[in-house]
Amino acid sequence: MDFDEAQEMAEDPNNILGIYNYCDAWCERCLFTSRCLNFKMQRKIEEEIEIQKREKENVEFWEQVDEAIADVKDLMEENETEAASLVDLGFDADDDDDLMAEHEMHRKKAKEQPISKAAKRYMDAVHNWYKTKQDEGIITFPEKREDPIVFNKIEIDDPALRRRLSIATEIALYYHFQIWVKVSRALTSSYGDHESDPDFKDYPKDSDGSAKVALLAIDQSIAGWTTLYKHIPPMQPEVSEFIQLLRQLRNAIERVFPDARKFHRPGLDD
Repeated sequence: MDFDEAQEMAEDPNNILGIYNYCDAWCERCLFTSRCLNFKMQRKIEEEIEIQKREKENVEFWEQVDEAIADVKDLMEENETEAASLVDLGFDADDDDDLMAEHEMHRKKAKEQPISKAAKRYMDAVHNWYKTKQDEGIITFPEKREDPIVFNKIEIDDPALRRRLSIATEIALYYHFQIWVKVSRALTSSYGDHESDPDFKDYPKDSDGSAKVALLAIDQSIAGWTTLYKHIPPMQPEVSEFIQLLRQLRNAIERVFPDARKFHRPGLDD
């Protein structure tokens, strides 16, 4: 992708600025891909790689990403002087190493917090669950994402119900990893100095945005697991534990980030 193509994409008035910052990254199920710059750039890169018949696919892909990043950087630098006159962030290029070290310290601290550990425990439990069900031949996961999950050794005659259970399982499995990632990011962001800086008091907090994505993922996961609980009795003991853990995790996140639900995500909450 060359500079002109990147510029044309970036200047598309149909784009929702920053929509990708607080989404759940489930592009295949998203209603806003036509308005997401991040998705369009990724798709353009993938198309170019497909044209080249994917020769040396990984090398070419990251070369394209680097080029796209450089193009966007050029666009940002064009307005650097104007942006700098609007707000002084107080950053010095020489402080990069210190900032990275500080971020790493915050990230490690976040991973040690109870809600982060609980999210990690849930993630591991669900991962073990679906691996076991797959190994036992109870659930067959499709090679293509658009194909439904197949339940074996379970009497389900209604095709519509089978479809509902497939979707419910897909939702629960998609979010089981993301919940921990978003909880960790929310905690990491909350330790940043800017969150308590009076100059930023009127701005939405990144920690609340990440916490909201985690909460919405939990809401969706509980709904998915509840569908399985109602219609597949043999799975009820394990599924009920997942639901209970998610409810406890949701309550804990809402206590730590009481304003998370109020966070407005560009495009997604309009």
